[in-house]
Amino acid sequence: MRESGNHANAPSPDAPASVRFSTDALPERGRLPFLREVVGRTMLRLDLEPVPERPFRVDASMRSLPGLDAFWARCLPVRVRRTGPLIADGNDNLVFQWTDKAGSYELLRHEIMLAPRDAILLSCSDPFSITIPSYCKRVTASVPRERLGALLRDPDACLARARRMLASPRSCSWKTAQVALACGFDDVSYFNCKFRQRFGASPRDVRNEPQR
Repeated sequence: MRESGNHANAPSPDAPASVRFSTDALPERGRLPFLREVVGRTMLRLDLEPVPERPFRVDASMRSLPGLDAFWARCLPVRVRRTGPLIADGNDNLVFQWTDKAGSYELLRHEIMLAPRDAILLSCSDPFSITIPSYCKRVTASVPRERLGALLRDPDACLARARRMLASPRSCSWKTAQVALACGFDDVSYFNCKFRQRFGASPRDVRNEPQR
């Protein structure tokens, strides 16, 4: 692992921190402990575990900016979890996750299957599990909730986003429950009720409207 930057001069306090690492630089027996303890639990606050009986390799870069942490990786099959002991750290960031391969996501008692190049928004304040069963490219961005301001506190903004998603051909394969979760509603019945109150139509009605 190495940190980028010129160490001859003291970095500016506002300069972005950047780290690159690869398991190829480590002896084989040290790769899993490094992945789980240093990268996972210390740096990302996640539990990382290779998928059993599959080869293991990670090449990644991390960059920290004011209000944003970004993570790019090429990795062989891995399972990523945000568990109860890790949630106790109080981090309630929102995490945008994209991969170029299909994967399964478990959050708030729901399982969501995403196609290649789909993305999902996760909350660090909720337990979740991600399994990508094949070699993939992964992009992750973590943003503090307060940076998103009124969008997270305004139910009308969340409902408006849900309506746009329901009407968009890009999310036509998403179930109503998946749209609700992506927009901050973990109770589908409550979401349906609020949606009808706001727009005078059900999510199904909006989805079935002719595309203009």
